[in-house]
Amino acid sequence: MVQTAPEKRKFWQRRGREEEDRSLTRDSARPLLLGAEGVPPTLDARKAMTASGVYSVVSAVAQTCAGLPLQAWRTDGGEQRRRVISGELADLLAHPAPGVPMQVLLSEVFLSMITAGDAFVAVYRDGDGRPESLGVLDPTRVGVESKSGLLLYSVTGVDGRRQTVDAQHVVQVRAPMSWPGALRGISPLATCASAVGLAYALDEHARSILENGARISGLVKVPPGPAVDELLENLRAGLEARHRGPQGAGRLAIVSGDVSVEALSISPADLQLAEMQRDVVATIARVLGVPPSICNAPSNDSLTYSTSEGEALAFKRALRPWLGAAEAAVSGSALCSGGEHVAFDLTPLDLLDARTRVEVRKAELDPVSGWRTRAEIRTEDELPAEEAMTNA
Repeated sequence: MVQTAPEKRKFWQRRGREEEDRSLTRDSARPLLLGAEGVPPTLDARKAMTASGVYSVVSAVAQTCAGLPLQAWRTDGGEQRRRVISGELADLLAHPAPGVPMQVLLSEVFLSMITAGDAFVAVYRDGDGRPESLGVLDPTRVGVESKSGLLLYSVTGVDGRRQTVDAQHVVQVRAPMSWPGALRGISPLATCASAVGLAYALDEHARSILENGARISGLVKVPPGPAVDELLENLRAGLEARHRGPQGAGRLAIVSGDVSVEALSISPADLQLAEMQRDVVATIARVLGVPPSICNAPSNDSLTYSTSEGEALAFKRALRPWLGAAEAAVSGSALCSGGEHVAFDLTPLDLLDARTRVEVRKAELDPVSGWRTRAEIRTEDELPAEEAMTNA
């Protein structure tokens, strides 16, 4: 006798026990998405990202990684690897959620990895258990525990409701580094929390100087006496008429009586504010392996073609551990089956500098060993088709 769908035992049911609800669907888990009140205990990531230096460094890594296409592949029994362009996994990578492109979801993943050490991707399934869509959870609301060799995830919603699910419903993407035996990754931003806090404090100090520091360039002191208001007004008008503008700059102030002039200047600490901000940005960039020129930070070295090419190579080496961590997490999850795995297309990353771009394009178009056509490359580079140029 064939069982009907309602009679089938769910994977989380155990004989002799009550049914435990570990399913994660779009409707039941909607409050579990990224919350507005989640604050890490050691690093306020949302607050830290408001600092311009922190944002420039983190976005350089997260947006560059998210801009690389994530593709589905399958390895056959003969160890032959081929691209998968249709099917459940390929469709999910192309359309991870309604109105959410894959690049946006990946940027959330890498941002979470950098700021919290982990990214937790919720796998929302339909009534038949097939993956329907993906969404990134707030890492501060997810707890990880290991029971009987299985990883379980306790997700707390903004309403305080807690739900425990397994790896069928959550894909954990850990940062490239973690402590031995730990279940969560290490956030590089949390390791340099003092530098991140200093970057935020410096931005706040600069803002307060502009908002509250109505600085005057000098003081003119006049002793009290009769008609002092008229005297001050005449003195102000005379000084402005003689010294205002570029033509009056540097002139001597000639006054009579008991009038004194005192020049004021910015404090040495405020003069070093910009230099301190550059040092802090360089520190955060060094932790993430980002060359200063990539995040538009000043560098002590003059930027020549040689140094630019070297920094591009260093940046690519710094990104590969993050890309590899994401690939391994997704490939080892329940999203992939039957020899399937995912891999980033690193071609855009290899084309960061002009020399490498020319070499890669020549190899791709080689008449013997090449694997692409001119039309494919022109489409990828958003260039018009050669036929259209000829007709024009």
